[in-house]
Amino acid sequence: NAEYMGVAARSRQLLHKGYMLMCVILSLTKHDAHRSTQCYGNGLTYSTSICSAMSFSKKLSSGFEMPLVALGTWNLPKEECGTVIRAAISAGFRHLDCAQDYLNEDAIGDALSECFSDGIVKRDELFITSKLNNPYHRKQHVMDALKKTLSDLRIDYLDLFLIHWPIATKFVPFLPNRRGFDADYDPWNTEVDYEVSLHETWSAMQDCVRAGLVRSIGVSNFNVQLLHEISSQSAIPPAVNQVESHPYLSQPGLLAYCEKRNVQMMAYSPLGSPGTVGAAEPRLFDDHVIRDISAQHNRTTAQVCLRWNLQRGVGVIPKSANVERIQQNIDLQFDLTAEDMARMNGLDRHHRFLRPQEWGGFAHIAAFD
Repeated sequence: NAEYMGVAARSRQLLHKGYMLMCVILSLTKHDAHRSTQCYGNGLTYSTSICSAMSFSKKLSSGFEMPLVALGTWNLPKEECGTVIRAAISAGFRHLDCAQDYLNEDAIGDALSECFSDGIVKRDELFITSKLNNPYHRKQHVMDALKKTLSDLRIDYLDLFLIHWPIATKFVPFLPNRRGFDADYDPWNTEVDYEVSLHETWSAMQDCVRAGLVRSIGVSNFNVQLLHEISSQSAIPPAVNQVESHPYLSQPGLLAYCEKRNVQMMAYSPLGSPGTVGAAEPRLFDDHVIRDISAQHNRTTAQVCLRWNLQRGVGVIPKSANVERIQQNIDLQFDLTAEDMARMNGLDRHHRFLRPQEWGGFAHIAAFD
């Protein structure tokens, strides 16, 4: 059995190397004009990578380099994690955006372990993000929650650890020595904990850096006021603010503040969450302006939406379980014109696809008002 497993692993390695060689050949023949490193404003750089994909990156205030195109794993079923993670890494993704709240980190960890053992990628070639869930904002719970995430992901450190939401909820027990969660684990339907301040949580986040378990720390879903409060009173300022951002919610004021304070803004739902929104919601992919620009550049509407945010200096977190779309979502080596950018900037309608005030535990808190 051990011999069989060894042969299988070597076979996967050979197949992967053959695939990579094909991608390099395609890259050299199809996109030779884009092979040099280029630079945009705000310290954003990109250079060609495997399969002609662009490796956009930004040096964070912590001193570490972060790829600005990340694979989203929200709503990724456990049974699909292996295929999706392997396909994304093979396509050129080097940043994985995870969260304890997604309840799939153990399956992602198994997929990563297999990719490491098969020689597809090394740990230090990946940038892995995860997030602190709402029930674990108290100082005594933050480190335990982090260690649970590390165990589930089967890694020794996180590249980036974020406060997922700026609202603490009451503690929900979990088994710290067990990978994954029990079927009845429910971190969402719990009460808000009004006695926990963000400063208490941020103090514990800084301790995670000092313990060597996290390289960079940041926040998610913070508005200007909250970001200012945390940034003004911290020994280690937040390096990243991850928020919803797409052409219908461009958040220019928040972006301007992030740039002023050297906080990298990352966009979740950069495609408008097409797989999760209701029928009554507007759809970015149906917008005639985006479709027109896509046709002019011979690109998909998704690629145009992602490229728009990147040219604004905003990182993007597209999510797909479709191998072809995964490859498209990182194939972004083209430029939108100034006119294209102006037209897309004009689409902003302040529309949020994710509205926590309509969810169970947050029902009475309008988090973004």
